[in-house]
Amino acid sequence: AEEASYTKKVLAGAVALAFIFGAAAAAVVAPNTPTPVQALDSAAPLCNSSVETSVVDATIPILVDAFNTGWPALADSSGLDPWMDVVHDQIDISCGDYCALPLLYESCVSREGYCDKSFINLDLTEMQGLDEFVLDAIDVDSMTVNADDASCAAPDGSACAFSASFPVTAQLASGAQIKLTFSDLNFQCKCTGTFGGAFQTDPVNLGTETCTSTDAKAKGTLTACFAGCDPGGAITSANLTKFEIEDSTTVTCDSDEGFWADVQNLIMQPFLKDIYGAVNKPIEEAINGEFKTLIDGNDLETCGGS
Repeated sequence: AEEASYTKKVLAGAVALAFIFGAAAAAVVAPNTPTPVQALDSAAPLCNSSVETSVVDATIPILVDAFNTGWPALADSSGLDPWMDVVHDQIDISCGDYCALPLLYESCVSREGYCDKSFINLDLTEMQGLDEFVLDAIDVDSMTVNADDASCAAPDGSACAFSASFPVTAQLASGAQIKLTFSDLNFQCKCTGTFGGAFQTDPVNLGTETCTSTDAKAKGTLTACFAGCDPGGAITSANLTKFEIEDSTTVTCDSDEGFWADVQNLIMQPFLKDIYGAVNKPIEEAINGEFKTLIDGNDLETCGGS
C-alpha cells in the first residue's frame, strides 16, 4: 500500500509540474554533485542535499513526457494557438531605400520633394505554431537551491521543504514551424515639398504575406517549492519567470524577390522582438495559471498521507 501511494504521489506531482513551461527535457542529476543545504524558517525544517536530489530526481524525468503531451491542449484552450491580432505597428526604414529614388512613382523625388522618412504599416493578424514547442533540456546540475528563500512552508506529513530554480529551454518539434500572417501591408513615404510643405505619398499596398520560422527557441526560469515527504515529495508552488521566445531566428517569407523581399530584409529581424514580445507574457501567465489550478484542484501541495 505504501509503495502504491508513493508511486501515485510522484506521478501526480510530476504531471502538475509538467505544465510549467519552465521545465525541460531529459534531465539527470549528477550523482556526485551535491546541492547546497537551504536555511528555512522554523515552519519549514531543513532539507539536506540528498533529500533535495531525490525529490527533484524523482519528478523531473517524468515531467518532460507529461508536459510535451499536455502542452498542445493547454495552448489551444488558452487561445494561444492560433494567436490572433498579434501586433499592429509602424516600422520606419531608410529614406534612401525607396523614397529617394527618382524613378519610383511613389517616391518623394518623383513628386518634387525630398524624403523625411519612409515607413511600412505592419498588421500581423495571426500567429500559429506556439503549441509546437517541445521541452528541450533542464540542466539539473545547474539547479540553484534558493538559500535565502524562507517562503516554502512544509506541508503536513513532510519532513522538510526547499526552493529551487532551474534555467529552462524549449524548441519547436521536428518539422514544425511558427507561421506569421501579415495583412494589408502598406508602404509610404513622408516627404517635404519644394516650398517646405509636408506631404505623404499614397500607400503602396503589398497585400498579404506569410512568413515562417522553423528554428524558434524559448527560454525562462522555473522556481518551485518542493517538500520532502516520507516517502515521496510534494510541490507546494511553482512560478515561471523571464519567459521569452528568442528573436535570433531565421524567417522565410513567401515573396523572396522584388520590393517586399527588400523590405523584409530591412525590417523582419528587428521586428521579431516586437512580434514575440507580444505573446511572451500571455504564454507565461497561462502556464502559471494552469499550474496553480492543478495544484489547488488536486491537493498536490500536500503529502497526501504518503
